[in-house]
Amino acid sequence: DRGPREFLIQTAPLDDQSGGFVIYTDITGRKRREEKLSALHDVAEELAQSETIDTICDRTITASKEILSFDLSVVGLKDGDLIKPQAISEEVAPDGLAAMSVSEGIVGKTYRTGESYVFDDLTSVPEANPQGPYKSAISVPIGEHGAFQAVATTRNAFTESDLELTELLIQHTENALDRLQREQQLHQQTERLNQFTSVLSHDLRNPLNVATGHIELLRDECDSEHVDNIAQAQHRMEELIENVRTLARNSGTDTEFEAVPIGS
Repeated sequence: DRGPREFLIQTAPLDDQSGGFVIYTDITGRKRREEKLSALHDVAEELAQSETIDTICDRTITASKEILSFDLSVVGLKDGDLIKPQAISEEVAPDGLAAMSVSEGIVGKTYRTGESYVFDDLTSVPEANPQGPYKSAISVPIGEHGAFQAVATTRNAFTESDLELTELLIQHTENALDRLQREQQLHQQTERLNQFTSVLSHDLRNPLNVATGHIELLRDECDSEHVDNIAQAQHRMEELIENVRTLARNSGTDTEFEAVPIGS
């Protein structure tokens, strides 16, 4: 491994104090791993703030290159029965990647099994169908969303350490996609609830207004406790409508529910 290296230097004196030993420990690998872990932590914070699928996937590809030194990588997301490329490295030719069925290839196996793989020699892998002159690969599932893959044009290009760091990166990617999915589902639920409360308010307000007018007429024509019971029931209906509207306004926040009687 060429390039600058880091050493831990320790000294050990001899018993007769005539000299001593100097021990050099190469800690280059450990330091580089620590730096990568720190960088991946920063990526996790960025992904947690990302607001679109494209942003999340593009940042994943960038991190795989800048931190893990993967030149050829792709994020594939499930769309129906296919896993389609969502983001790819600049070095990968766009026309060289095609969507693949979840039932075929390494990407399909990765998605179906939910397991990560390192392949030292793709020529010996039955499921492999490389779309280019690729000799080795690393493949990691992105939960229910798809799979991440990195390839190389040489054999034995990836190590177990590469796999561990890749799994950490993709866990951050999966968390970000899960969050975005929950937010989208919550937004859709809120929209449906708003539509429901709008219809509820409109369809009940008019009959209640008519009922209010008739209650006042009844009060003028007769003196009966039944009129008061009707008025109380109508008031409870108005409270129910307002409670549902309040729930819709507060949807997406922590809300406590309390059972209330609505009958007369």
